[in-house]
Amino acid sequence: MIILGIDPGSIKTGYAFLQSSDNSLRVLEYGIISRKASDPLIERIAYIHGELRKLCRQYGPDWLSMETSFLGRNAKTAMVLAHARGAVMSLAGEFSLKFCEFAPREVKQIVSGKGSSNKRTIAWMMQQHLQLRDLPQPEDAADALAMAWCAYINYVK
Repeated sequence: MIILGIDPGSIKTGYAFLQSSDNSLRVLEYGIISRKASDPLIERIAYIHGELRKLCRQYGPDWLSMETSFLGRNAKTAMVLAHARGAVMSLAGEFSLKFCEFAPREVKQIVSGKGSSNKRTIAWMMQQHLQLRDLPQPEDAADALAMAWCAYINYVK
């Protein structure tokens, strides 16, 4: 079973692929897909979608786990994030992936036992859970690992 975790964004989207087999879990790949903030939104969204499509073809995930939208003070930022989430969600349909979402606070609770953990703590916990040699960087990639971990703990394991 292969799980794709996504931390969506219109400039930087974190991704992580975990493979589950025989009650073990291993990291296949994680990182970010990024574009310049000055690039037109439609180009950024198309690029993120295209790069994730290539990765899905390479790894053949069974699950897609993504952070839910959160309500911020800035409606424009929320709308831009919604575009990025839509591009990612379309992959679930295109590749017939099982889909799950987790709220930011829920991810922190599952990963660290504390819903108010900071990003550094989440990265450190992912390093521990996945027995990584180094702290996963950048934060968007560590968050994507956390998303995949949550799907594993709640649906796959």
